[in-house]
Amino acid sequence: MYRWISLIVLAVAAALVIGAGPAGNNQGVGRLDDHKLVRAYPQSTDQIKRLHELGVLLLSDREGIGAAPVDYIVPPEVMAALDDMGLRYEIIKEDVQKDIDAERARLAAAGPVDPRGRGWFDDFKSLDQIIDKLEAWAADYPDLVEVFDIGDSIENRDIWALRLTGPGEDKPGVLFNATQHAREWIAPMVAMYTIDHLLTQYGVDPDITALVDDVEIFLIPVVNPDGYAYSWTSGNRYWRKNRRDNEGSPCYGVDPNRNWEVGWGGGGSSGDPCSETYRGTSGFSEPCTQAMEAFYIAHPNLVASIDFHSHGEYILYPWAYQSGPCGDDGMHHIVGSEMQSLIAAVHGWNYTLGSIYDDLYPASGGSVDWSWGEQGVLSYTIELRGPDFVIPPSEILPNSEEILPAALYLAEWCSSPMKFIFPDGLPQIVQANEETPVSVNITVWGGAPIEPGTEKLFARIGSDDPFTAYDLTDLGDGSYEGMLPAATCGWQIQYYFQAETTNDLTFTSPDDAPASYYAVDAWEIEITLADDMEDDLGWTVGDVDDDATTGIWNRMDPEGTPAQPEDDHTLPPGVKCWVTDGEAGNSIGDYDIDGGKTTLFTPILDLSETGEPIISYWRWYSNDEGADPNNDIFVIDISDNDGADWVNVETVGPAGPEASGGWFYHEFSVADFIELTADVKMRFIASDESSGSIVEAAIDDFTVMEIGCPCPGDFDGDGDVDTADLLFLLGAWGTPDGDMDGDDDTDTADLLALLAAWGECP
Repeated sequence: MYRWISLIVLAVAAALVIGAGPAGNNQGVGRLDDHKLVRAYPQSTDQIKRLHELGVLLLSDREGIGAAPVDYIVPPEVMAALDDMGLRYEIIKEDVQKDIDAERARLAAAGPVDPRGRGWFDDFKSLDQIIDKLEAWAADYPDLVEVFDIGDSIENRDIWALRLTGPGEDKPGVLFNATQHAREWIAPMVAMYTIDHLLTQYGVDPDITALVDDVEIFLIPVVNPDGYAYSWTSGNRYWRKNRRDNEGSPCYGVDPNRNWEVGWGGGGSSGDPCSETYRGTSGFSEPCTQAMEAFYIAHPNLVASIDFHSHGEYILYPWAYQSGPCGDDGMHHIVGSEMQSLIAAVHGWNYTLGSIYDDLYPASGGSVDWSWGEQGVLSYTIELRGPDFVIPPSEILPNSEEILPAALYLAEWCSSPMKFIFPDGLPQIVQANEETPVSVNITVWGGAPIEPGTEKLFARIGSDDPFTAYDLTDLGDGSYEGMLPAATCGWQIQYYFQAETTNDLTFTSPDDAPASYYAVDAWEIEITLADDMEDDLGWTVGDVDDDATTGIWNRMDPEGTPAQPEDDHTLPPGVKCWVTDGEAGNSIGDYDIDGGKTTLFTPILDLSETGEPIISYWRWYSNDEGADPNNDIFVIDISDNDGADWVNVETVGPAGPEASGGWFYHEFSVADFIELTADVKMRFIASDESSGSIVEAAIDDFTVMEIGCPCPGDFDGDGDVDTADLLFLLGAWGTPDGDMDGDDDTDTADLLALLAAWGECP
């Protein structure tokens, strides 16, 4: 399946003069009557050259050849030429100017705007109206809000910031900034809505009150005030850059989001002053980016940030200037996945999650690369809704409502700058009478570092005793290992983790430990089936209604892609697992699931003679790649009658961390779902029902185990201590076979222990 990604999503362009002029010069754009917004799929450099000659206005961030679409505004007189050149395209908007005129007329008719009015978010707001709102907040909430100037623009406009927090000092901070690109009018509205919600709910909602008291929240709604004002007052609604007079060039403007220093000058930016991605003469050459740099440096407590843009529905993180991981141990993806799920839960809109370079395109000199690479701030770009920059005001509130919980989550994440992450998960059950290792990663995001030696595991057996502190073994790079103490079968181990910073702040996981804690039961565990998929143990593929055309389940050594694992899960390393891809050497999407569903069945499992069987497995599922992500699910069912009837065990997706790739462990008690029969079977159904998505699944290390605690004195295993067991003990007298007290001899002490346990086993 082709991966068609709308390159309009970052709302950046190398625009052309309508009618003539050098590529990228859009300052001469006038009225666009009958001009159409066209999404095209150029297949040759000749087609792109011809488009330039025709005088189209490029709206996408780059022009490429292949399946990726490119958005243009096309004059009506050249539409026929698109057909003549054999260009594949679709019309997204019939008359661009019609929407611009309607927007201008609507805003002009609105009259004066009350910054305290209930309908402030009913339509887009000018720079002056945004500043009025900031000043009204400062006047109305003097104990919570401070408004201040972080610097001046080229045209001597103030760049305004807002600080929101409750009483107290030395707090972690989060920044929401918007409008580096002038034409993205939805961006400041969404950012302002978040602050409005926090202010109106402070003292009303206890969670919001606690958040505002615990975190410093900063807002810079218009980073590029000159460009934003120009897009309102000039005839060029599509103006993107600032208003730098580029000496020696007929073209104005530098792209602020190509002017940050990390990665400056690389791919996805231009040295041509007429290009919409013109990067300037050097990193931080522009007053607006200089002001942002100074703001970050002046606020070392910043832990996370969101740079709001439009459009395309993306949650993006570093890197933008190069490929590869950004060295965050997956934290950007973990936090981003939760934001993705929160957004989808509001109005059902699925935002694609990934790194800018690898999941979208190069964009060197961007804000997120600098704020993460230089300041260590967990940084995101969120691309908001819209097929265009000119959208109806009815989109403001829905867009703001769905982004709000994600923004609040990121602020809450900042409230505890020390993060405890469990890369292997926490144990669900442990073997009785044995210590159990637990892995944890402890990282501080902003603020003072960890005080060495304070990393502890606190544990106790049962609820009556106090917690005992155990040292964590430092494995380097923030990784630690602790050992849960051995517990007698049937007892529960309760535990939590703790560390301190060099400025004497103490953090725990769970956050409110020891009032809350993690817990795991100790059992005697007997493994009755351990299938690492290296050998064929009788799994089968294919159901009567399977209809997938590619990506059929296959037991193989997987070939890694952004959607599919590089290796199986088995440790120590194995080779094979069941995976929905068929050949080595694939690129992403070559053999992903297409056209429907594919089903994998376990062999029949005889659980009729087991006590409390537990089934566990490691699974991989990814559906967040492609042009239409996060629409499919991974269904896992179980049957007690060889598949005549099925009961759902779990459904993964359509969004969230466990639908974004990576191996995840799952276990369940079989008796919670079905009867324990000789005809138990499981099925794993992966499907791709929506066009444009890339879906991969995998299964490895399938295990069936039986748990329980032995009953002292029940030598024949019938669940009772009775005459038969007494006779067995007497027959074993003087040997170890009837020993109950651990002295390797069957004697009077063992007889008394058996009589004390007489009756039905608990």
